[in-house]
Amino acid sequence: MTVHTLVLHPDADAFEVAVLEPDDSGLYLHALYVSLDVRVVDVIRLTDDIDCWHDDEGRVDGAAENPLGTSLLRAFGWHLAHDDAVRGSMLFAGHDRRGGMASLTDRQREVITDALVQAVRM
Repeated sequence: MTVHTLVLHPDADAFEVAVLEPDDSGLYLHALYVSLDVRVVDVIRLTDDIDCWHDDEGRVDGAAENPLGTSLLRAFGWHLAHDDAVRGSMLFAGHDRRGGMASLTDRQREVITDALVQAVRM
């Protein structure tokens, strides 16, 4: 099943739409790697039904800081230790109640967009 997501790149001030296709086993891991241009991903559960996927090795690999993405996480109530910043691109997706990736609903896109507006003001 195709999954529709939003991506926030380090140098962007708006989301980009990304469509992920599962591999033969039904997983989206390879599609995540390609969309984020990374080797390893990690996930932050922002709400009960919205996940944020990001580069797990961004600090080590010297990926560009994503200040707007860092502020967006703060808008959701997440704070990184020691004034750290998210590095690299961030992908926002929904999930089903079993942990599988799902397309963002209209309401979820509104919530993420509202958080981005807050992040711009921070």
